[in-house]
Amino acid sequence: MSTASVLPDIDDCVRLYLTAYERVGTEPFAAERLDPDVRPDDRGRLLDLAVAYGLLTFDGSRYAVRCPPDASPERWRSRGAERATRVRRAVSERHEPDGSPAEADTLALDGRTYASAFVLPSDDVATVAGAVAAARGDDHDGVVLRSRADLANEVQRLADRLGDRSEIAGTSLSTPMRKESTDVAGDHKDDLEFRLFLRPD
Repeated sequence: MSTASVLPDIDDCVRLYLTAYERVGTEPFAAERLDPDVRPDDRGRLLDLAVAYGLLTFDGSRYAVRCPPDASPERWRSRGAERATRVRRAVSERHEPDGSPAEADTLALDGRTYASAFVLPSDDVATVAGAVAAARGDDHDGVVLRSRADLANEVQRLADRLGDRSEIAGTSLSTPMRKESTDVAGDHKDDLEFRLFLRPD
């Protein structure tokens, strides 16, 4: 079975990725920076696929090359592991063992809406930055980090790092995030959720 049949339009996505790298390197870019001869609908579809394949990142407004083409195999593997972690998180956030629906993806605070990004015990700053970048959207005012209550201190430390531009350099998050508020939700002390609300700095 060919690669093209397993990964739809992979050759076109690789060409798009290489074009992006030749034009802007690893700096964030708008879709319009790419080939103007490609119809916007086709370009958007290929960009979406390139993000899904892990060739590019997308923060809600701009794209970036995830990994230079001449990077070491170890770096490519680590970037792939980061993407796999986000996919695993997306599944675990929406799947409950008893079949009940997952909690809402959007929370409100003081009249603002926040997209949810769930933090797992194994997450590092790059993984959380990727989750925040993936969750952010034009229709949200910010992102809320959600975790088990016993992870509150670690989530606070990770959030501090998300506000430092040097810490998020090289991640898929292009804008530092500042802490707005915290909250703890739940009815039972053994089943509490910590929430930390972030907005773009």
